[in-house]
Amino acid sequence: MTSEDAKTLQQLEFNIRQMIRIIDRLRTENKNLKSALEECEVEIELLKEEVEMQKQDYNTLQMARVIDVSDSDKAMTRSRLNALIREVDKCINIIKN
Repeated sequence: MTSEDAKTLQQLEFNIRQMIRIIDRLRTENKNLKSALEECEVEIELLKEEVEMQKQDYNTLQMARVIDVSDSDKAMTRSRLNALIREVDKCINIIKN
């Protein structure tokens, strides 16, 4: 084997070692990324469940608000309507006279 062949062989060995280090680093990085991805997927599922529960709570609250019309709201609405009717009656009387 000539000295040139020895240099080429050394360079080849060096390149192979570098590639092995790079592959090991990439494997570690890939493992970490997969782990992070799994954590994110779990968190997404939990957040989806929470959003769904919030939607259900919101819908329940909306229904409760529709059903729960208090007496004071009814009385206030009735008095406002009566006041508007009186005002309309006054306008009609003014127009007639």
